[in-house]
Amino acid sequence: MQTPVSRSPFYRALAGCLLALPLLSTAAGKSSATPATAPSAPQASGSYRADGVDSLLVHKYYMDGEFDPAIAMLESDLGSRKNLSHDDSVFIFKHLGVMYAANYETRERGKLYMHKLLMVEPTVKIMDMYASDMIYMIFKNIQDEFQTNRARIIAGDTVPQTTKQPAKPNSTKRIAFWVGGAAVVGIGAYFLITVLTADNTRNHGY
Repeated sequence: MQTPVSRSPFYRALAGCLLALPLLSTAAGKSSATPATAPSAPQASGSYRADGVDSLLVHKYYMDGEFDPAIAMLESDLGSRKNLSHDDSVFIFKHLGVMYAANYETRERGKLYMHKLLMVEPTVKIMDMYASDMIYMIFKNIQDEFQTNRARIIAGDTVPQTTKQPAKPNSTKRIAFWVGGAAVVGIGAYFLITVLTADNTRNHGY
């Protein structure tokens, strides 16, 4: 009895080679399509922007208590940029205000930056700065004063009551008074002259 063709070892090996050809060609295509250049290094993440403030590094200095490099960076940003965005202005004024106010020698400068911060963002909070109670009290006083002045400006009461000048009398009334007085005097003088003339005429028999 003869062995069937489909079961012959030679044909089984040939069939296996034919089935492997597509896999070999696919692998060769992938290897040839691989670019020769190495992949580029991933970009560093952070908050730095070419036209903004490196807020991530500045805040790191602040949290570590290294105020000098943080202040130097922020002052440099203020000096080199004419038009700051709203977010950058809030960030710079908030950090400079707190860091300067923490030092007694620069406290007034810190108050100035806190006032600028309120001018940019009147409802701003500094709770995210984790500052001392003294810093919070200083900011609270400046905030109260700022809101009081702002309310006066909105209400139109920009001049205190003690500085208001008394109203001057109306010049028209003064002129009418003098004109009326002169008329009365003139009429009185006329009648007086008339009476004296009449008496003089009677006495001389005219």
